Amino acid sequence: MSSYILFGARDGSICQVRGVVEGVFGFVFEERESLYQGGVYYVYGERSSENFVLKENVDPYDDEPPEDEFPNHKVLLYINCTERAAAVIRMLLRKTGIELLRNE
Repeated sequence: MSSYILFGARDGSICQVRGVVEGVFGFVFEERESLYQGGVYYVYGERSSENFVLKENVDPYDDEPPEDEFPNHKVLLYINCTERAAAVIRMLLRKTGIELLRNE
């Protein structure tokens, strides 16, 4: 069954978190820009399969966090449609400073 996981980082910039995630998984994010996503954000993977979305937790329209349950997390990492949730969670929680916020 596919899982949808949300991680958050309280400290560091989106660029710092990007470097950490790329180092853990061994891939390189693609930079994109969208007002819907809050400006510059990063993606890896295809929408039809496992994909990663890294963005800041701020909405440019109202300066509020899109994930308002986690206002203290500056950077968010969404891992969508993954079949390897347990492994992904284990990999990211190892000494990265990134916290698991939600796993559905």
